[in-house]
Amino acid sequence: MDSATEIGVSPLSPAELPTRTLRVAIYYEPNGTVPDYGATGQFYSNFSGLRDVLEDVSYEVTNVSQFDILNHQLTTAAYDVLVIPDVLPRENITDMILEYWLGGGGILSVDSGIVFLNYFGIMPTGSAGTSGYGDTWDYVWTGQQIIDSIAPPTRKYNINDSLEQSRDYDYAAFDWNHLSSTPDGDYMVRLTRPNITSTTYATGIAYDPPSAGGKVVQLPGNVTSLDPDFENLFVDAVDWLAPRPKGRVAYDLSHQPRLAVDSWDTLSAYPEQYSKLRNLTVARDFTFDKLYPSGEGNLTAERLAPYDVLILVTPDYNYTQPEVNAIQDWVLQGGSLFVLGEPGNGVFAKTTEQLNGVVAPFGLKVNMTVAGSGNVNLLGENISLTESFTLKGLYMQPFWGYVNTTSPSAFGVWYDSGGIAIAAAEPGQGRVVLSADMNWLANNRIGVDENERYSVNILNWLTSTNADVLLYVDDPYPPNFYVTAVAQALNTLEL
Repeated sequence: MDSATEIGVSPLSPAELPTRTLRVAIYYEPNGTVPDYGATGQFYSNFSGLRDVLEDVSYEVTNVSQFDILNHQLTTAAYDVLVIPDVLPRENITDMILEYWLGGGGILSVDSGIVFLNYFGIMPTGSAGTSGYGDTWDYVWTGQQIIDSIAPPTRKYNINDSLEQSRDYDYAAFDWNHLSSTPDGDYMVRLTRPNITSTTYATGIAYDPPSAGGKVVQLPGNVTSLDPDFENLFVDAVDWLAPRPKGRVAYDLSHQPRLAVDSWDTLSAYPEQYSKLRNLTVARDFTFDKLYPSGEGNLTAERLAPYDVLILVTPDYNYTQPEVNAIQDWVLQGGSLFVLGEPGNGVFAKTTEQLNGVVAPFGLKVNMTVAGSGNVNLLGENISLTESFTLKGLYMQPFWGYVNTTSPSAFGVWYDSGGIAIAAAEPGQGRVVLSADMNWLANNRIGVDENERYSVNILNWLTSTNADVLLYVDDPYPPNFYVTAVAQALNTLEL
C-alpha cells in the first residue's frame, strides 16, 4: 500500500489558486472637455476595445458613471480595480476616486489618465496640486512600445519585445529619471518605454505604494480598439492590481461619527482624524471602505456581509433596533466589531448610551459614571491582543472612560489603576473590541509610544477568528512584515 493512502494519512493533492472572478469598474464619462485640474490632451469615451479584451478572459466588467460614484457605489468591496480609460474624472467625484484608492483599490490609468494620478498626488508622491504636464510627464509620438522589464503585468513578454501599434500615437509618458528618484521610486517598475532614441521616458509604470493606497498601473494604449500586442499587458495588469486582502474593514459614516477619516467627510463634526489609521491599515494588506447613509438601510445584513471588521465611533445619530439586530447576527456568524467610544459621565453621555446599545449584547458597556484623566501609559493583560508587551503600554490623554464586562466571554485588555479602558469579547464566531476612548488612534496620537503597533494588532486579532496558519516572518526588506512575499502568497491562497 502506498504510504500516502495508509489509514490515518490523507492523500496529498496538488495546490492550486482559489477560483476568483476579478471585478473591474471602468469609468464612463461622455464629457470629453478638460476639467479644471486638467492639462492638454485628447480624451475618449469609447473604450469598447479594452472592455472586450477584459470580458474575453471572464473579468466581470461594469461601467461606472459620475452618478454611480457620487452615490458611493465605488468601493473595494464591490470592485477590485478601477480603470480610468484615457479620460479624466469630473471635479465633483475626484475625492470619491481618491478615497477608493486610499482604501486599497487598484487603479489602471490609460494614457491621459496620467493627469489625475499627478494632480491628486497618487503618482508621483508629492505631486498634488499640479497636472505635471511638461514637468513630470509629456506626450511622446511613437509607433511602438518596448518592454523594459519583467514584472507581473509583463510576465508574458520578454525584455525588449516590441509592442506594435496600428499607427503612431502621441501617448503620455513619465520622465523616468524624475519618477525613479522620488521618495517612492524604489516601489515603481518601468514596464514599457516608447521606441525612440531617448530612454528617458516611461509609458508603462507599475507602482506598489509602501505606506498609502492600493496598487497603480499607468499604460499606453488605444482603448477604443486595443492593439493585439497590448492585450496580455492589460489583462495581467488588472490581475496584479486586484487586492487579495487579509481582511476587509468598513468604517461607519452613516451615523455621523464624531471623528472621521478624510477632509471631505462632512458627515462628521471632526473630519480628517483617522487618515493615518486607514493608511497603515491598507499598507498591511487590508482594504478600507466607508459606509455612507443609504436609502436602503445603513447597517443591514447585506451591507455588512462583504466585511470582516466594522468600525463604529462615537455616533451623533442613533442606531435603530433593526441595525443593532443586524450587527449582532453578523458578529455571531463571524464578523468583528471595533468600537471607539468616550467616557459616559460628561458631554458624551448620549452618544455613549447609543454605543452601549450596540455592544451590551456582547457583555461590554462603557461605564456611565466614572472616567480617568491625565497622561497615562495603560497597562496590558498578558494576552495575544497586547502581544505580551505589557510594559509598553498604550498612551491616552487627556481623559478616557472605563469599560464594564458583564459576561464570561468578555475580558479586559488595557487598564489603569481606575479600571479597564479597553476590553474585548468573543461572542459566537465573532470578536468585539470596545475602547472607552476614541482619540488614541487619531492622527495626532497614533504615532505616540506603541499606539500604532497595537492598533494594527487589534485589527489582526479581529480578522483572525478562523486563522489556520501561524506565520513567522523576519524578512527585513518589505516596508512591513505584513506584505512579505510569503504573507501575500498566503492571502492569495485565502489561507
